[in-house]
Amino acid sequence: MYCWKCGNKLREDAKFCNKCGTNIFGKKTDNITNQGNYSKNAKVFMIILFIITILSLWIAILSTFTFIGNTTHHGLDSVKNMWLIWCFLPIPILSIILGFKYKKRGLKCTKNIVGGFIIAFFMFIYGSFCLFPSFSEDYNKIYEYKDIINAQLPSNGYLEIIKWNVTSDSDITEY
Repeated sequence: MYCWKCGNKLREDAKFCNKCGTNIFGKKTDNITNQGNYSKNAKVFMIILFIITILSLWIAILSTFTFIGNTTHHGLDSVKNMWLIWCFLPIPILSIILGFKYKKRGLKCTKNIVGGFIIAFFMFIYGSFCLFPSFSEDYNKIYEYKDIINAQLPSNGYLEIIKWNVTSDSDITEY
């Protein structure tokens, strides 16, 4: 369908022409100004959401490592808390959903969709580190190695046992 006044091609669901502002009945309407304000506010919101989406990955990683630094986990066991990154996953998902919604309404929100998918992918991957196997063992098992270690052992602590595949004599294990 084309606008009878300016000849601009209209979308199938259009009730007025975006170019000249006349509705399909040929009368001037204020809907175009209302939609223009709506579009401007939506554009600003989507830009802010895009920035928050990009920052959410860094904020998630920073807050996760801050939490890990405040816990007693150490070594390879510290990745058990990487699930905290998944708590920030709703931000890029919201960016994707609203990006598709506003894109359908005619706004340019491709950056929100693409950025949301990329950030969500990285958050999903980094958060899945919590699924790695744990190497922590019962601390009382260390007393079996007391003669080998040949040092005074504390009464409590954390024990990680990692079985290395030794391929040559140059491999070194630090205790």
